[in-house]
Amino acid sequence: MREELIQKLEAGDFTLSFSALKEFAKSPAHFIAYKLGDKKETAAMKKGTIIHCAILEPNELENRYCILNREDLPNPDKDFRDSANKAFKLQFEEKAKEKGKKIVTPDEWENALKHRDLAHNNEVVSPYLAKLVRTEQLVKFEFNGYQFRGVIDGLSKSFVLDLKTVSDASPNRLKWAVMDGKYHWQHFLYNQSDSVQAYFDNFNLLIDGNGGMVLVKIDQALLWEAESDLMRLLESFENCRKNNLWHQNYEFWAGEKGYFVIN
Repeated sequence: MREELIQKLEAGDFTLSFSALKEFAKSPAHFIAYKLGDKKETAAMKKGTIIHCAILEPNELENRYCILNREDLPNPDKDFRDSANKAFKLQFEEKAKEKGKKIVTPDEWENALKHRDLAHNNEVVSPYLAKLVRTEQLVKFEFNGYQFRGVIDGLSKSFVLDLKTVSDASPNRLKWAVMDGKYHWQHFLYNQSDSVQAYFDNFNLLIDGNGGMVLVKIDQALLWEAESDLMRLLESFENCRKNNLWHQNYEFWAGEKGYFVIN
């Protein structure tokens, strides 16, 4: 699969995304690993997905998730090594799959509801959520000769809102969170879509695991910085494509000598 992917990259038969470019910013090898990844859902990804649904599409929660309660098990005092519990779980999973639902634990469900209420009762955040007219909006666009695709978390008639679960959403960590996560890159790319107009504002809703929540506006100057960053990054991407450097790791950014010098 790796060789097939590289052949497509060499032939220009590919579509980029913010996530893929963010991996390339680490190294070509990281980009290839990302593109070849089996995209298995981690615990953190599952948590982020249900929180997204709870905040952005709360009415869809019960349509997308079902709770596996311990008290519903044939033998609640035992785990799933118990044959009766194991059989119950398999049957429960099959029914959930038939309905197109994902299974969550009571704790995961309660955590999602907590974040839903936290957001929709927040005097700053709630009005912005109420103005969203579309959520999970798939967009396709072109930038600098490359085809892109992405999914915008929330769109209103005058702003874009993207929700991020972060380790720390406190005000003294905001700048680091935005710059480290390259959120300004993502918003610049969204702005290339026909779904986003030039006058739109760009917001990130940052949420951490400690009940912290903050709305952050990405300033226009930061979007201009993102454009410069992405133009340079795509130049490096083209250099990698032309010279078949997909095997390189961090040394890709070290120049001809291949190593970094610490002064």
